[in-house]
Order: sequence, then C-alpha cells, then structure tokens
Amino acid sequence: DLSRHIYFLASDALEGREAGSRGAHATVAYLTDRLKAFGALPQGEDGAYIQEFGAGYRNVIAVVPGSDPVLKNEYILV
Repeated sequence: DLSRHIYFLASDALEGREAGSRGAHATVAYLTDRLKAFGALPQGEDGAYIQEFGAGYRNVIAVVPGSDPVLKNEYILV
C-alpha cells in the first residue's frame, strides 16, 4: 500500500510538486484525503490539515497520537 502512495506522489502527474504549483496543490489534496482516511488529527490553521504561507505555499500538518506512556509525547516530522 505504501508503494502505491510513493509511486503516485513521485509521478509525472504531479508535475514535480514545486511549491505553489498545480501539482503541489494536488499533492496537498491527496495527502489530506489520506490523512483523514487514516484518522490523523489536523493541526493546521482553523482545524484543517493545511498551514498556508507565502504566495500559495502550503504545509500539511497532522498528528497521530501515540498510546505508549513513555513515547506518546514524542514526535516524528516528515
């Protein structure tokens, strides 16, 4: 399943995903759909998965809470 996501995100259909481009916006839409389906909690602006900055640039921000009492406050940034 992971391979399918990687191949799509690396495909020519996303035009290289240059920040602010149509391909980048399509990538953001794809990632937010997948994060919602996975049950990740949005951490962007106004309860969304997106943090906008600059001229059309976007970050995608979400959290998957941990359950381990020792590691649940640890974060991985991708």
